[in-house]
Amino acid sequence: TPILSRLLRIALPITASSSVMSIVGLVDLMVVQRRLQSIGYSVGEATAFYGNYTTLAVPMFNLPPALIYPIATAALPLLSAAIAKGDRAGALRHMQAILRVTSLVSMPCTLGLSLFARPILLLFFPAAMAESAAPLLSVLALAVFFLSLLTVTNAALQANGHAGKPMISMLIGGAVKLLCSYALIGLPAVGTFGVPLGTLACYIAACACNLYFLATRVRLFPSFSFVFLRPFLASLLAVGSAYALFVLAGGLLPERLLSLLSIALAALFYVVFVFATRAISEADLSMIPLGRHLIRFLPRRIRE
Repeated sequence: TPILSRLLRIALPITASSSVMSIVGLVDLMVVQRRLQSIGYSVGEATAFYGNYTTLAVPMFNLPPALIYPIATAALPLLSAAIAKGDRAGALRHMQAILRVTSLVSMPCTLGLSLFARPILLLFFPAAMAESAAPLLSVLALAVFFLSLLTVTNAALQANGHAGKPMISMLIGGAVKLLCSYALIGLPAVGTFGVPLGTLACYIAACACNLYFLATRVRLFPSFSFVFLRPFLASLLAVGSAYALFVLAGGLLPERLLSLLSIALAALFYVVFVFATRAISEADLSMIPLGRHLIRFLPRRIRE
């Protein structure tokens, strides 16, 4: 029925994105502990590392992409409506706006979680556990952007009638994860960092495949400056400034209080730099849940 068809179109991209994380977890389960034991870790040490990694680093990594799922859900009806009307220009415009909003949301999360991995973990976990997981989370956090982009590109491909392409991307990403994790963990200079690096490589590969399919099948070539460069610049300035203040103010305040203040300042700085770099527009805000209510606060010169 039409209703069932629409529900499937909305659910499939999100399900596909969740499947990627399941594949990554399965590969880690099969490879990590055995590979660690093969390079000299005892069974107890390998189990302790894997438990710490999956209990602390992975849940924190999975939080930011949850902000992207509503965008992917909202994107499909808009894209499907434009495609059904034969409005190719409108569909491409919607897809570019969705990619831009994804960058605006995911890039500060990526850089913030990477730089503030230790302070964030210390807010929730004992110091010993946080100290051991923080370096791994700093690397794993770099994959947040690619997982977020993968989610919305899955939705874009699905809306354009290429539902099978995300599955190909996921299989390629899973293979890359398996190869990279096995090879990198075995390198003495890399060791346990091979686990998050393998995950990062997985999402980069899957995301690159999706972008390739969008370029060749849908003929979507997003503007690099508007979609990626401006959000990245605003994120780098905001998170970098907040982290510099965190380092300079170290010892002046309790660490947990300083962490919370620094994260709040990073969010405030980001809003300022987003407007300063003209990284957002009225059309972008309309793609965000409750964004239409925020448009009235947008400076007139920013609206496009």
